[in-house]
Amino acid sequence: MQKSELARRAAALQEKMGQLGLDGVLAAQNMSMYYLSGTMQCQYVYVPAAGESFGLVRKNLARAEAEAGIPVVPINGFSDMGAAIAARGTPRRLGVEMDVLPAEIFFRLQKVFPQSELLNAAPAIREVRQVKSAYELEQFRLAAQQVDTLYRQIPQLLEIGKEEVVFAAECEAVLRSLGHQGISRMRRFNSEMYYGH
Repeated sequence: MQKSELARRAAALQEKMGQLGLDGVLAAQNMSMYYLSGTMQCQYVYVPAAGESFGLVRKNLARAEAEAGIPVVPINGFSDMGAAIAARGTPRRLGVEMDVLPAEIFFRLQKVFPQSELLNAAPAIREVRQVKSAYELEQFRLAAQQVDTLYRQIPQLLEIGKEEVVFAAECEAVLRSLGHQGISRMRRFNSEMYYGH
């Protein structure tokens, strides 16, 4: 993903943060992190009210550095997150995704950021994601072409007596060969749906 696209997304979120009086947003949901960093290798992505976003990485730093379009900072565990962010200024008002964040992680964040008020940044993230860029619209077109290609091949794949599981596997193989990742994601904490549905 282009760095300019990630910078546009961060700037749009920072504008919303300014309206809400947030000093930073900590993204924890997989698709939010991918949206803001270009990778799912980060454990968290931090977007300050001003300045450059960065990813916090506990595992596979080399892959995160190769994939991310933003800087990444290594951490050894959850408790290191506070120091990594504080090194760039402790947020007094920290936004988190309260619509998807598990309560256990929320309470752990309160301990890691005792001087920060944790506020709901989920509406801001969702509003930013609603406005699609030319890059995102092109991704929609490419995805639609994949599905169109599959549906054009169904008459050749469908035969009387063919087991449904065989037909499903053939359809899925067509999509995978066209670049489909094999899962469909949704806005629940790190939830995804099998694409065969």
